Amino acid sequence: MFTFKKRKMILLLLAVGVCIAGYLRFESNNQSDLEEYVNVVNQIDAETERTLGEAKMASGTINNGENLFVKCKLERDESRSENIDLLTNTINNSNTTDDAKIKAEEMLINISDNIEKEINIENIIKLKGFEDVMAFVDKDSVTITVKGKKLTEPQVSQIYDVINEYIDTKNVKIVEVE
Repeated sequence: MFTFKKRKMILLLLAVGVCIAGYLRFESNNQSDLEEYVNVVNQIDAETERTLGEAKMASGTINNGENLFVKCKLERDESRSENIDLLTNTINNSNTTDDAKIKAEEMLINISDNIEKEINIENIIKLKGFEDVMAFVDKDSVTITVKGKKLTEPQVSQIYDVINEYIDTKNVKIVEVE
């Protein structure tokens, strides 16, 4: 009985998050910064400069970076909201098998866990003195985008230590954005 109420609460929180993300998406129509960010990250992917320990290090520049992190986080949240909607509809569909409903609930819980990890990682990295940061957790990999120039090895180590507090992975990518 308690598990059922817990699941309802999680679904309710996720639905509220979907509504908020939808509203914020509706309010911000400018996609040029996001497209520029994606292009830079893809370029950085192709031209990785060096590897420090297990973390891949890359750098790039983007104009008007202050709004970039906010917009990219909104896009990340919108994408997740769409996934949450699909999973919620699967759970609520009377034609869905019990196994599919259980799988969808597990996926919702996984998404919720990843969101919590990303928020914690972002906040702690900011507390370490970094101006802005965006984390993306997916299964056993983490991508961190940090606003700054030429991260030092101790800074990269700090970021990596924060990640290891929440996720046990060697698959870490750190992207610098000026």
